[in-house]
Amino acid sequence: KLHGTAYDYARNSIFDARNYFATSIANPVKPSFSRQQFGGTLGLPIKKDKLFLFGGYEGLRTNRDTPLFGNYPTQAQLGTPTYQAALVIQPFVPVATTSIFPGNNNYAVTPTTTDNYDEYTIRADQTLSSRNSLFERYVNFSSNQFLPNVQGGINNTLNARNGVLGHTFLVTSNIVNEARIGYNLYYNIENGVSVQPGTNFASLEGVKFVTGLTDPTQYGRSNFNITGYSSLGADSVTNQGGDENIISLGDSLSIVRGKHTMKTGFQFQNRRVFLIADNNANGAFTFSDCTAPVYAAGYTPLFPGDPTNVTSTGTCPLNQKYTTNSFATAVLYNRFMNYDRGFCTSSCNGNYGTTRGHYRDNTYGAFLSDVWQVGHGITINAGVRWEYNSPFVEQNGLEGTLDPTVGKIKYSKVPTNIPAAFLPYVVTDSTYSPGVLKPVRDRFGPRMGIAYEVHPGTVFRSGFGIYFDNINTNELQFTRYAAPLYFQQSTSNIFVQNAFPDPGLGTYGLPAPFSVDPHNVLPYTTEFNASLQQDLGHGLMVELAYTGSESHKLWKRYDQNEDLLLPGLNSTGGSNTTNVGVRPFPAFQHGILTSRNAASANFNGGSVKVEKRNKGGLYYLGSYQWSKNLDNGSGEVEANDTAYSTDFSFDH
Repeated sequence: KLHGTAYDYARNSIFDARNYFATSIANPVKPSFSRQQFGGTLGLPIKKDKLFLFGGYEGLRTNRDTPLFGNYPTQAQLGTPTYQAALVIQPFVPVATTSIFPGNNNYAVTPTTTDNYDEYTIRADQTLSSRNSLFERYVNFSSNQFLPNVQGGINNTLNARNGVLGHTFLVTSNIVNEARIGYNLYYNIENGVSVQPGTNFASLEGVKFVTGLTDPTQYGRSNFNITGYSSLGADSVTNQGGDENIISLGDSLSIVRGKHTMKTGFQFQNRRVFLIADNNANGAFTFSDCTAPVYAAGYTPLFPGDPTNVTSTGTCPLNQKYTTNSFATAVLYNRFMNYDRGFCTSSCNGNYGTTRGHYRDNTYGAFLSDVWQVGHGITINAGVRWEYNSPFVEQNGLEGTLDPTVGKIKYSKVPTNIPAAFLPYVVTDSTYSPGVLKPVRDRFGPRMGIAYEVHPGTVFRSGFGIYFDNINTNELQFTRYAAPLYFQQSTSNIFVQNAFPDPGLGTYGLPAPFSVDPHNVLPYTTEFNASLQQDLGHGLMVELAYTGSESHKLWKRYDQNEDLLLPGLNSTGGSNTTNVGVRPFPAFQHGILTSRNAASANFNGGSVKVEKRNKGGLYYLGSYQWSKNLDNGSGEVEANDTAYSTDFSFDH
């Protein structure tokens, strides 16, 4: 027979209250909202008892007017700058209104957020003979979100494909073999939308040595920040994401013999990954108020910016704080004056090059398990799994990381374009093996479980296992952020037009490379549990349970070049106070963000559960859970999740 379903779920602004922030002043017309989720399924036999086909589809269409707010300086406050970058950006600055919106904002806009996807699934099941059967499945998912901001926004594209072919063969009445082959694609890239797409703003602004100057996919305005106001530029054109393709093969053999149900098998995966993690592609500049210097007690400065007996410089260098050298006319430069003259006081950042990487790896796994009905109410489930994940290898040899033993950048393939200024700080006479990480092939994960019926109505269960995590592909970027493969420039107290000189000259020191520990291994978790279940009769059951886990070698990010806070030791063991507040690797800038298997976590939990089943289908359930988790890696995705790089216990 032919069977199917169809549905459509609708929501729109007619049924919703007005957004709290969408006041009648900011939005005289109630913001629109429409959401349609629809789909259906269809199943039918193609050949009776031989071939059955099933398909399903679901779609989503969402459009939501999203009130957004900003706080922008007026044209009068911005003044009349004369340098090229501001002349290009200032005409695009939103014109502030006189109305005050939520949070003391002075500008409102209501762009449309969209969220759309289409997904369909097709599956076929075939009976080839009494001992052979096949199934095929294909899933296709395509989605796009537009996430607006006050100026521009982000297009978030996500596509997924999955195909599987499976064969089941009944070898004998007690032996079954199952074979699988599959393909999986996952594509997720965030593409920024410029206020004026296709315009090479970096070229128009005169900004040098940034990615957005030569890469059309990252054309956009520089990010100009005047302290206390919304960004004047900040096109969200930093493109980040990846594309992962996986081919997998697997086979398992099940054998039932007496009281034993044994299973063994293997799995192989080939993964091909493309990643891009560029940022600050068009430059970012912050303009703040200059602050007055502090002088030693009793000293009177002779002129504005006098460098004598200064105990605290404050914001801006001494020779850039004041408008003149006479106390009669001198005033401190404020944020707008610094914007007008193009003097970036902090966070003057711009990156050059690309982090595009093409990676491959293979993973292997094999397992053996047995469910043994021992008798006398005892069942044992035991097994072991072996896994090997080969290191991801960048196919063009674009890999580098800091070797802390020598304080230099070391590569898997020495680049041919190393600037002369960098040569003293890179290793050219040796390389890491492709992938940088050292292979680890001795990963075995045992598993054990036992169930024991002490007497009718009383059951004790307990289990234990070691499970390995997969390689976190987000960490692959840590071998691509190394000069000259990719330049990250960070300066302060500099004029915009001079902010990013040729990075090969090493004018502001070597850009801090991202790094990995070559001894990183797969994270793993040990899990264990125990429970006691008691039937009290009359449909009443009570269970006491404990669950625990310990995770080791978790990913941890920290700045390997954080200032030393304590005095070190000299070669004779004496105190060396000269390194207090000094970077461990002074040749490099701060921010050697390092990925290392240095985090851990543990979890312990206890629970009580009571169930009561009455006649007529009435059912009661009550439970109480107590648990505690302690770790030092909850902020793994953040760049600054580590309090102090030499003692991770501060992060517990």
